Amino acid sequence: MIQVDRARALAQIAHAGQKYGKEDYFEAHVSKVANRVEHATRNIYGYDHLIVAYLHDVVEDTATTLDHLTAFGFKPRIVEAVDALTRRNGEKYFDYIERVKTCGGLAPLVKHHDLLANINTGTKSSLAKRNKKALSLLSDDS
Repeated sequence: MIQVDRARALAQIAHAGQKYGKEDYFEAHVSKVANRVEHATRNIYGYDHLIVAYLHDVVEDTATTLDHLTAFGFKPRIVEAVDALTRRNGEKYFDYIERVKTCGGLAPLVKHHDLLANINTGTKSSLAKRNKKALSLLSDDS
């Protein structure tokens, strides 16, 4: 549980000052994704999915690096999942979704709940459409 607290604190600090619409990014998005993941998994896989949920945007949206996560003592599978959830510069969005889908491990479940959280916040219709399509692609077993 210490790692969950560490992930939550790191995400809160790293996202400080960021906005999700008009709201605080951590409260309006990150914590909602984490809550969804926690309820979906009921921690049957341990706490790794929850840790990744808190950290899912820290590398993409802040100055935090994968090396920082390793230095903070997060397990390699946590760092690998955050890396998988980090969209690369120049990467097309649906190529990114396909990469997350095929990487296995912790990332696909967290991305699933990230997309659900985005869809349920009432984002712009173009983003909602994109997120629904991404969710469909992520959930497609073919």
